[in-house]
Amino acid sequence: MELKTRQSDGMLLYTDDGGTHGNFYSLTIVEGHIQLDFRLGDNSNEFGQRRPVNTIRIEEVRIDDDKWHTLTIFQSWENVKLELDYTLVFKILNQRSFVFGNILKNSDVFIGGLPPNMHMLPLMSSPLRRYSRHLAVNVRNLMYRQYPQGVTSPQLLESVGTRTNEDDHCKSKSVCFLEYFSGNCILQMSSREQFVCLNDGECYSANDGPHCDCQFSDHDGRNCEIEKNDGELTFGGDEWVGYDVSMNISAAVRAKKENLTLTFKTVHGTSMLFYAGDEKSYLHVMLQDGAIIASSKFDGSDARIIRMFNSFPSQRYDDDSWHTIVLERSLQMVIRFLISWFSSRALHINAVPSSTQP
Repeated sequence: MELKTRQSDGMLLYTDDGGTHGNFYSLTIVEGHIQLDFRLGDNSNEFGQRRPVNTIRIEEVRIDDDKWHTLTIFQSWENVKLELDYTLVFKILNQRSFVFGNILKNSDVFIGGLPPNMHMLPLMSSPLRRYSRHLAVNVRNLMYRQYPQGVTSPQLLESVGTRTNEDDHCKSKSVCFLEYFSGNCILQMSSREQFVCLNDGECYSANDGPHCDCQFSDHDGRNCEIEKNDGELTFGGDEWVGYDVSMNISAAVRAKKENLTLTFKTVHGTSMLFYAGDEKSYLHVMLQDGAIIASSKFDGSDARIIRMFNSFPSQRYDDDSWHTIVLERSLQMVIRFLISWFSSRALHINAVPSSTQP
């Protein structure tokens, strides 16, 4: 969102889980600074009966200067980010569960304060009632994104004492000419053409007009009309990218055949490239002393290991050149391993969390 205010204390945004797990997000202005108080997870986090409230506060920027500021909150698993203009603060949660609540029981999202009857509800999840002061604030370009569905513009359900602009720039705007005596619409003309996002892009309305969210398409540009090039991820040695599908499936993932294609470039002789699975069944690719090692295990069987050295030009794969790995595994534990050398752009996957042990 973007916001502008002269007030030094007050409630900017609040939502909770309706008392299901005692979780909430409370975004406030405290002494002129943005502060985020929140709680996530359930009883599996083993914090005892009272789980802690997490706090992120941006001290470098005052927000009560009556100027427009851009504010972003981002949460994915244990990573929580609060960004104000160009100042960014991270918090990494040390807990097992990151569930927020149930969509059928969660409260609405409140902007600028809470209704009077909210303070009397015993199910109000936040213990921070001292921040319930209403805020005199201008808010624009309020957007919400739930990965991987994309950007949405929240629908206003109700307001008290607010002035709103509900002009939707993504839709065509019609002008009706009324008949003088009957008041009937005799001519309807479009004063604005509908804004179109191409190639599965999604249109959203902002203060300066329509925009296209192209992040989940294969294109870019104002209307998602430009085809994207292959992307790269760059790691400095301490980062990793992981995907956890355990919360999105109802049974174990089983396949008769697996195929992995990976392109990488590095100067580190020993490093993790790819890991998937658990201690009983896994697929593991890594660099060790400049050589590629692929190991595989299926349903508790003995590990199968393949080791390959580079034949061109330095007999090592940590030569800062692009290499492509193609690895296939079947239920018969037959592994085919191909490494090629070339120069182009590609995707790297770098490591797994230190808590994951093959």
